[in-house]
Amino acid sequence: IPEADLYHTISTGYSGLFAAVAKIVLKKPVILTEHGLYNKEREIDIKRATWVHGYQRDLWIKIFNDLSTITYDYADLTISLFEHNRNIQINQGAKRERTMVIPNGIDTERFLDLKQETKDEFSVGIVARVVPIKDIKNFIIAAKIIAEKIERVKFYIIGPKDEDEEYQEECFQLVSNFKLDEKIEFTGKQDVRKYYSFIDVLVLSSIREAQPLVILEAYCAGLPCVSTRVGNVAEMLDYDENLLADPKDSEKLAKCVIKLYEDKPYYNRLVKKNREKVLNFYNKKDLIKKYNDIYNEYIDKSITQGAEK
Repeated sequence: IPEADLYHTISTGYSGLFAAVAKIVLKKPVILTEHGLYNKEREIDIKRATWVHGYQRDLWIKIFNDLSTITYDYADLTISLFEHNRNIQINQGAKRERTMVIPNGIDTERFLDLKQETKDEFSVGIVARVVPIKDIKNFIIAAKIIAEKIERVKFYIIGPKDEDEEYQEECFQLVSNFKLDEKIEFTGKQDVRKYYSFIDVLVLSSIREAQPLVILEAYCAGLPCVSTRVGNVAEMLDYDENLLADPKDSEKLAKCVIKLYEDKPYYNRLVKKNREKVLNFYNKKDLIKKYNDIYNEYIDKSITQGAEK
């Protein structure tokens, strides 16, 4: 194990186990930051997997749950992005007094002054990998419903499309079946700022998220967002039912987008309010300062305890 003054793991699982071993062997502090909940995400993967069956599936799920519990037990501090996830961590063994919430932050300056382009059509985008957990099929079904209501509309799926080739082909086939080939563009991995400069609405269709950075980026760039009700998204969208749909509810997702298309005053109010929210609460500079203070605090404690021994 490489020697360090402090170990910071960004998930439980194998990396969390490694950090726990470092704590035991080298007697140094360990900090855990979970953006999502690693064991819950692995459970989704395991349940989808075709190579594991029966009791083996339950065993793998138990292994990842146990690895999370081990990491929580040995971490000096466990950090989550929002209160709901913090409570789940506590229920699985994290000591409340050794937990805290630090929300995500973004480099606001990268998104504040994007040149706004004007497109002839209404543009709807999703920034996501083409993988099942992002439920791109849900977005495509919603796109079909939207296209039936809005004649001049274009959809952009912005993100890597080769991480799950089977799922990618299923998405391509769905687009073809719906005869949306001229309406939907798979861009592949891109600089999202290029698309934020002209997209009218950003959509998330995921079945699982934590506190998505793309929402913060979109807010800062002046875009309203529509999303499935996952992770901390409902709070980020101010629990506004005009912007939220249950996972897999393509019809409601489409209805939310159409609302933004039809109600321009509401659209403009959201843009102004959301940009102010990001600048006040989700600035990356504040995030870095908080972590810097935490590092210094725990390293100082470690040095002091070592000197006393």
